[in-house]
Amino acid sequence: DVRCLGDGTGMRGFARYTSEVVHALARRDDVEIIGYSDRDVDSLPDEIVVHSFAARREIGAEQLAWPRLLRRDAIDVVLGPANRGLPLLTPCPAVLTLHDAVEWDRSLVAAPQGRDRVRFEYSNIASLMNATRVITVSEFSAHELHSVLGIPRARIRVVYEAADQRFRPSTSVGVAEAQQRHDAEVATRLSIDRDTVVYVGGFDAKKDIPTLIRGFAHAARDRAERQLVLIGSHPPIDEVAALAAECDVAAQVQAIGYVDDVDLPSIYRRAGCFATAAAFEGFGLPAMEAMACGLAVVVPNAGSLPEIVGDGGIAYPVQSISALGNAISETLDPVGRAQWTARAQHRAAQFSWDATAEQTLMVLREAANITVAQRVVDACRILPNAKRWVA
Repeated sequence: DVRCLGDGTGMRGFARYTSEVVHALARRDDVEIIGYSDRDVDSLPDEIVVHSFAARREIGAEQLAWPRLLRRDAIDVVLGPANRGLPLLTPCPAVLTLHDAVEWDRSLVAAPQGRDRVRFEYSNIASLMNATRVITVSEFSAHELHSVLGIPRARIRVVYEAADQRFRPSTSVGVAEAQQRHDAEVATRLSIDRDTVVYVGGFDAKKDIPTLIRGFAHAARDRAERQLVLIGSHPPIDEVAALAAECDVAAQVQAIGYVDDVDLPSIYRRAGCFATAAAFEGFGLPAMEAMACGLAVVVPNAGSLPEIVGDGGIAYPVQSISALGNAISETLDPVGRAQWTARAQHRAAQFSWDATAEQTLMVLREAANITVAQRVVDACRILPNAKRWVA
């Protein structure tokens, strides 16, 4: 299911994951991939054929038109990479990638309303009933899916994400020189330097931007050269500006909105550190990509982040403003920066999208060998948990 590559959100979240997995699988010669979508998509390898399914209503396209195509194409197994969207009935086994359980945490994410709620509920039930196996991206998320949604742990497989190769230092002289020129141009255009703290991500409640701004203010006290740059689509500019003014760092905080994906590695390579105060992450891909670029990272001791960052960055007590500020100051210090750069790159090198593809393919093959009878039994066993999946 490659619909998320045409949803207009750019290469973030589900789209980044889907694109990277498909590209890594396409590099193999032991699997044939067919994409399915009801809209135009991009960011796919040229050799991947995309078959279109459509109907007057989304539910008809997803639940009726798409399964007919799967049967026509004699598909062995179908992968839903974006939390939901699988048909209830397919002619082949299905695997769902469910990245985390945060959408069911009402302290962090408001319940969907109207049509969104209908979509959320029927698609969750259809997807989880039909999913022979569930892939998730961290042990933390696996625990949450089991405890919050009641998905049997035996049906969950953990497959980590990674940073794309373009986030890693180039060993080619010519490429490295071009990279340095682009880095310099981006840094000048966006005013990024070694005193810059970078955040990349969303601005919803679970990201806890207020704590990040307050922590930065603690680190920027009497250090006017330090700045915080918030990168992500649709930033709440007025709220950010008001809080920055309240913390007396109005001139040092800017929310610059969406940044082209090709510029992100340059930003990471020229900044001083990456910091987040997110209370909940299923994986934390921006932190991984920053580490791959050799950027020191500062993350809260919450969600999957300590698991993913490991000893490659600084984990501070969640919502501790002083600890966050102290950690930022440590990474911006030239001596501390050199230490954390080496650790960050070493940690990021332990993850790769080729390894992700290998492990994903193992799960797909496992699912493809499960009989229809066993799929029916598994669906019946998980059905009593359906009340947990709705809004």
